[in-house]
Amino acid sequence: MTQIENLLQLIHNTQKKLGSDVSKTGLSFNIFEIIGLTTEEVRVHSAFIANLLNPKGTHNQNSKFLELFIKRLGCNNIDIKNTSVECEKYIGRKTDDTGGRLDIVISDRLNTIIIENKIYASDQHNQLVRYHKYDEKALLLYLTLDGREPSTDSKRDLTSGDYKCISYATDILAWLEECQNSVKDIPVIYEAIGQYIVLIKNLTNQSIYKQMSQEIIKTIFGSHENIM
Repeated sequence: MTQIENLLQLIHNTQKKLGSDVSKTGLSFNIFEIIGLTTEEVRVHSAFIANLLNPKGTHNQNSKFLELFIKRLGCNNIDIKNTSVECEKYIGRKTDDTGGRLDIVISDRLNTIIIENKIYASDQHNQLVRYHKYDEKALLLYLTLDGREPSTDSKRDLTSGDYKCISYATDILAWLEECQNSVKDIPVIYEAIGQYIVLIKNLTNQSIYKQMSQEIIKTIFGSHENIM
């Protein structure tokens, strides 16, 4: 067998192995992708996350998921028993430095967490400034796929002490996996969270298809003999 033939065989074996994994696990079947709602920030991502965080959410798990979220972020000052969660909270007519809609708000009336949720949408002018002015004591979380910083046009003179960047790739994914592990005995909720986890992995380049590409690259460049 020539070196080229050997390389092609190695690639074929890698694709076959990972393809078999997809077939066995059903990871290529994702309800969010099927209905074309993978990047809908309000209708899908904010709604799904807010429902999990809400002690009165349709999951009927009380504050279980919220507690896991609070613990992961270290926000121990939140009173779980008196917490409410709102999605798309209206805070007044939008002006240059006030108003708008907050994607997700967690509040116990004394302490507040505001989550600004970004998938692919660009920052609005003075967006974080407006949200910070709404409640300067609130923990303002800027959530993106990769944990990037907000634009200067959005944060203006705000410093890193006024907000915190978190990501879907690490923070949300780790939290979702904890949520899923906590409901192993409730198939419907377990599978629903699992479907969302698959979506997040796809959006953050952590899917099995990304793994397949990386394995093929390693196969090609992994040894001197393969590319000679």
